[in-house]
Amino acid sequence: MDKTKYLVCRIAPSDDGGVARLMKKLADEAESKGFKLVLGRRNRSINSMLNDRKYIQAITEYINRLIDKFFFSFRVRWIKNSTVLALHPQTMGYSKFIRLVERNNLYFYIMDNSFFCMKSYNVNPHSPSECLHCLDRNNVAYESCHSEPVKYKRSAYQDFVMSMKRNYKKVVFLTQCRKQTELVKVFFGEDSKCHIVGLDTGEIPLKTLPAREKDFKFKYDFTYHGACVLAKGVGYYIELAKRLPQFKFFIPIEKKDCEDEIGYQINLKNLEFKECTWETGLREAVYNSRITINPSLWSAPIEGALLKSLYYGNVVATVKSKYGFESEINENVNVIRLPIDIIESAALLEKNILSQVINSENKAEYQDEYKSKEDLFSVIF
Repeated sequence: MDKTKYLVCRIAPSDDGGVARLMKKLADEAESKGFKLVLGRRNRSINSMLNDRKYIQAITEYINRLIDKFFFSFRVRWIKNSTVLALHPQTMGYSKFIRLVERNNLYFYIMDNSFFCMKSYNVNPHSPSECLHCLDRNNVAYESCHSEPVKYKRSAYQDFVMSMKRNYKKVVFLTQCRKQTELVKVFFGEDSKCHIVGLDTGEIPLKTLPAREKDFKFKYDFTYHGACVLAKGVGYYIELAKRLPQFKFFIPIEKKDCEDEIGYQINLKNLEFKECTWETGLREAVYNSRITINPSLWSAPIEGALLKSLYYGNVVATVKSKYGFESEINENVNVIRLPIDIIESAALLEKNILSQVINSENKAEYQDEYKSKEDLFSVIF
């Protein structure tokens, strides 16, 4: 008799970006293949309710979260001797994830670097760059590092890592790209079982966009495509805007949110702030920019923002990394790999824009850069 199959993730399917967008597609596909879904609910902002003085709604939301947490934990506790596809152990709970590993045939689809970095986005706390400190030091993090995005005690995170190292042979790691596979093998061992399955949120059309006309009028010189997070490079982008006042920059985030994240006020006449999502204006901004910048400063695997930038954008700029997906993108694709040094990066971007040697005419097909070598569900079956 076939084992019962489960898809387990605390993040609910939605259009809120990141893992939620992936879950929207993954949940439908998993259910069609006979998987039972064990997912969290989509939370509403309690802070927004309090700001609007909707106190009853805020209390109701808080109670619903507690109920959801209880039922999610209850369902996970009773999964055993089954085939489990699991994502995002931070939101699920490290102890629950390890229990799934120990009691089931588990496939771990890796979204970030929580398996070797307590911050998930492995950015050096002392300098804005890819951090590999824990790789060579048996996961001994800097004292200034704290668990993110979910807050855990350092001891709880360390217990999770040690448990994963004891049980890694029981896990099949589903990675997004070659570099992420390398990272898993460096951390756990060459005998780690890995399958590259790529990332497909269902947002990229199969057809190719027509090339822009030679006299196409760009609205912006640069557009930022990423979240308002230092690890995603929002501070790096703003520093570039400071260095290049003669060019027009766009960022799809409220000014105050940016200031809160980077810790200082922004007074730049060449930087336009406008909060918008992919569906409400960002897609048009990317298409109408000479260069879209995806400046993640960690060992980022395949990010939906980068895929959409490659497809809809004219030219895309990333920041150089050792283990990031950006380092394995085909050189024929119009991608500029920026140095971590802001002064050097600004000079390189200025040179590319002024020379106008890069354009959409020689843009390669983006699909081969991320499509899975193996179908995710074919690996499980």
